[in-house]
Amino acid sequence: METLCGRGFLTTDGAAWQHSRKMLKPTFNKANAIDFSTLSNAVDELLGHLPAPGTTLDLQALLDTLFMRTSMQFLTGLSTVSDKATQGSPFDAETFRKAFHDGLFGTGLRVMLGRLSFLAPKAKWLESCQRAHQFLDFYIDKALEQKEISRTGNGPREAGASPKIRSMLQGLAEQTDDRIEIRSQILQGMMASQETTSVLLSNTLFLMSRHPLIWDQLRDEISSAGPDLLTYEFLTTSKLIHNILFESLRLYPVFPLLARVSLADTKLPTGGGADRKSPIFIPKGTGVGTSFYALHREPLVYGGNVEEFDPSRWDSIHPGPWEYMPFGGGQRSCMGQLKALVEASYVLVRIARDFKRIESRDDRAWKGEVRLTCRNANGCKVALFPDGNAQEK
Repeated sequence: METLCGRGFLTTDGAAWQHSRKMLKPTFNKANAIDFSTLSNAVDELLGHLPAPGTTLDLQALLDTLFMRTSMQFLTGLSTVSDKATQGSPFDAETFRKAFHDGLFGTGLRVMLGRLSFLAPKAKWLESCQRAHQFLDFYIDKALEQKEISRTGNGPREAGASPKIRSMLQGLAEQTDDRIEIRSQILQGMMASQETTSVLLSNTLFLMSRHPLIWDQLRDEISSAGPDLLTYEFLTTSKLIHNILFESLRLYPVFPLLARVSLADTKLPTGGGADRKSPIFIPKGTGVGTSFYALHREPLVYGGNVEEFDPSRWDSIHPGPWEYMPFGGGQRSCMGQLKALVEASYVLVRIARDFKRIESRDDRAWKGEVRLTCRNANGCKVALFPDGNAQEK
């Protein structure tokens, strides 16, 4: 993976990982989580370009585009739709996006091939990695130049974001002059964030399209929220929204599998012996895999109807931190989970507010397609029917 994304918070352990985590933490502060300006504009554009009411559409593809745009803005401060944002750069943001995806595909292919990775085509992959680096390096150099201007007071200061609302690039440039380190953290941030929220939302809307009564419940709660509807406070305290998203993540975790390597001799407390209640010895260097997909279907924790979409179960269940792990657990749990949940809540509320009905247009069952995340291989094919009395945007 280092050819594309270097060494960063996804690919390091120990002191190097702790250093990465510390550098990234300021970017995920509450000010960034509650700033909906970029997301609001992106949702306006998405809803404004939907086909005629009742037309079958794939929301999964549309949400991918929406969150690629907002992710780019969050990580680099650049818009994927603004020509002015990329003036003077080696190429535009869309070219960078394609180079990044081609590089990511080639990297994933090599990970899957393992020792046979030499069989994968190399020239195009290396060119894609180089172009992604070239694009980011241009903006990293600009950020470092701006930091020097701000430090010395020489020259005009660029107009930019509020000091409290910063891109990851701005936050990293304030802490280090190492271009490669900054680039590596941004690329790994893109790998981690580009699909997380879009997959969560498309899975949730897939489920909601098959449960119209729950859609009606959500619309009833939205209609009673009044002017506080799209605030951070409402989105994070609504029990129904919480239950819907948590149930979606239970059934279809965005990251369903986790692999780790034991750094020392250790043991698991249970799972061994004929009755599977004895400890299991784990020698140093042993690979250990965890399936959150299976973990989230434990009847002793979630009840007997574990295959059903039932948000109301969260009114009575209280799984422990190692029984429900949609964003991992422990010190390496996802730093962006609050941002992902708040943004998913925002988009879900916007769609439910403006559309009185969402109708499934695909009878096929959910089918997992594992890439960096796990999405529905069949997409999210639905039809939306607008509410003529919806609030003005």
